Amino acid sequence: MVNPRDRRSFRLCLRSCLLLGAGGLLIMLFTDDNAYSDTPPIAPSTETLMTRWGQSAKSIRSARIDWTEHTHLEPGSMVGKDAREVDDHGHPFPGSPLDLVCKNSLTIDGTRWCWRRSGTFWENAIERAAQKEYVYVFNGKDFRVFSGIDVREKEWHSYGYIQKAEQSFITAHFPQIAPVLLLLRPFDRAVGPLGDDQWIPAQRIDGKTLRGLDCIEIGFQSRSNGGEKRCLLARDFDWRPIRFSSSKRIEIDLFYDGKNANHHPTRWVFRLKSPDLTDVEESIRGEITSWKENVPVAATAFEVTFPLGTEVFDYTRIVDGLPKSYLVRGDGSHRPITRKERQAGLSYSAIRNSQPNEAVPDRTRDVRLRWLIVAASAAVLVALGVISVIRRHRHTRSTSDDQ
Repeated sequence: MVNPRDRRSFRLCLRSCLLLGAGGLLIMLFTDDNAYSDTPPIAPSTETLMTRWGQSAKSIRSARIDWTEHTHLEPGSMVGKDAREVDDHGHPFPGSPLDLVCKNSLTIDGTRWCWRRSGTFWENAIERAAQKEYVYVFNGKDFRVFSGIDVREKEWHSYGYIQKAEQSFITAHFPQIAPVLLLLRPFDRAVGPLGDDQWIPAQRIDGKTLRGLDCIEIGFQSRSNGGEKRCLLARDFDWRPIRFSSSKRIEIDLFYDGKNANHHPTRWVFRLKSPDLTDVEESIRGEITSWKENVPVAATAFEVTFPLGTEVFDYTRIVDGLPKSYLVRGDGSHRPITRKERQAGLSYSAIRNSQPNEAVPDRTRDVRLRWLIVAASAAVLVALGVISVIRRHRHTRSTSDDQ
């Protein structure tokens, strides 16, 4: 038989255990805010956000990204030849709303990169839209650009440029590529929209919202000129950027599919505002068609071949203050363009259809001809003078004889 005292002791022990368990549960309910409260966890510090952002980009050693751009231009948003704002009839550029489409491909491997574009673009030189191809390459040594016009175009021709590596700040001239680089190389010195030697976090605003998403806004300030860029980072997308703005006129919205997405945006919208910030002059809608990370990349991906007829300017080789320039021949050799030809203002067709300096006017011959004309004129004047003197002398003698 069980001793009654033992039964009472067992009951007291069980009751104590139940009371302790209930008390512990109450303590957990009232103290663990993150587990039982709707209040979101505290956002990471700015330093942690920047570190995480940079580490995410560094984990992508190589990438191949393809996308399509749809560009809408409003009347008067472009300029024509010599930056004129209207044509001969007083019409702006373009004269009516214009929609352009181009295909893009960006390849990155370490610090090397290549951006290829092909489609329809507005061209100031011919004051209309045209089919073109652009290639921008940094091969680890120098920066090369190819601007290729359709061979059927007769009013213009293709150009090539070679520059030093430190001149390859592509996002300064083409901010519409920023949506891709914000994920791949945000702080890269040459191509990053927020190159770490130029832009530093200067301001932070918590509690911002955009499209129903909780965000933190980080303001970046330029070390050199006081310029400002702003970026909204969304909690639901692991603090990835969903809006980027620069110089107050440029605004880019990035869109992801699904919550807690740890990959790339699927599309974005780029807007260029008017100088008074009241209207949108240019809008670009980008749609990702392929996004591949850490894939093998061939060395040939960072090569650009200038085709026949391309006029090339090599800024890595300066002679007498001018970049070395040449035309590409059919066999791939170079037809040099001389300083004399530049000074003479020879047209592209005149240079292409002649040997170096062959089409330059012979200034020595011109000088000889000029002196010959002067001498002939002087001789004529002398002859006329002699004839006048003789006639006057004869007239004088005739008058004397009559008297």
